[in-house]
Amino acid sequence: MSTDFIWYLCGGFFVFAFFLGGAAAIFFGYRNRQKATESLNWHQVPGKITEAEVKKDYDTDAEGFTTTTFVPEIKYQYQVGEEDFTNDRISFGGTKTYSSSKKAEEALSPYPVNGSVSVFYNPESPEESVLVQGTKGTMTLIIVGAVFIAISICAACIGGFLILSNL
Repeated sequence: MSTDFIWYLCGGFFVFAFFLGGAAAIFFGYRNRQKATESLNWHQVPGKITEAEVKKDYDTDAEGFTTTTFVPEIKYQYQVGEEDFTNDRISFGGTKTYSSSKKAEEALSPYPVNGSVSVFYNPESPEESVLVQGTKGTMTLIIVGAVFIAISICAACIGGFLILSNL
């Protein structure tokens, strides 16, 4: 087996992985956007914030540099009929992270512990709920997925050209 073939195979694997990652991002982004749109018609009940805190998240890159981000996390309770539910989803736009704890704390300010909130729940599946209805922020995964697919197509075309030019 030639080393050129191994390089082509590795390159093809990475192009395919990029393509699959893009397709998955589009799929999940579209699903989130669809759920966010559906949430506009969900039923509303009163709820109560049971937890609200900022968690630190550390990410260390290959060179050993560590980046700290701050993630606001909440939990809330609500009741549908006689059944109690707990959830942590604010919206379908994804979890926002912040570079400073102050900004993360500000994002939590509308959700003080023991505070009252309006909870919008899916009448067909009451355990599914959000505090913020709508589609704001749901295009990010779709855009990222489209970029990944475009990159993989460009890389495949360049790779194909290089392979054909070496024949």
